[in-house]
Amino acid sequence: MPRKPKGAQRQITSRNGFGLAGRPYRNKTFPVSGRVYSPGRTGESLWNAHLFHKMGGVLVVVCLVLGLTAGAWMGWQIRHGLKDLSDESVRGNALISERDQLTHTRDQLASRERITLEVEKYGLSAPGPGQIGRPE
Repeated sequence: MPRKPKGAQRQITSRNGFGLAGRPYRNKTFPVSGRVYSPGRTGESLWNAHLFHKMGGVLVVVCLVLGLTAGAWMGWQIRHGLKDLSDESVRGNALISERDQLTHTRDQLASRERITLEVEKYGLSAPGPGQIGRPE
């Protein structure tokens, strides 16, 4: 009987002869040394380990979708806030110009020249002594 090379692999088959062909998630060959394959350190089945990896993948996808959705919502909020800020800035500038215009009009109405013209127009004169009554 010829001897197999040191690193050779042998095909593992089950007792019923069907082999492991129906399980794509499990290695089909093992070292010739006869080492017994154990699915996990705690004796869990490969199905549970496979399910765990699937759930991990689903969790990664869900987190990715949530992250992208949160990023898009944040971008929309920032754009909306900047638009509101721009609108308020335009409104503030309009109010400042209106205030300046009203201040200028008030200064014109309170000027000594305008008051003198109005006094002459209505024939008014300065009050004499004793004409100003002050409440005591």
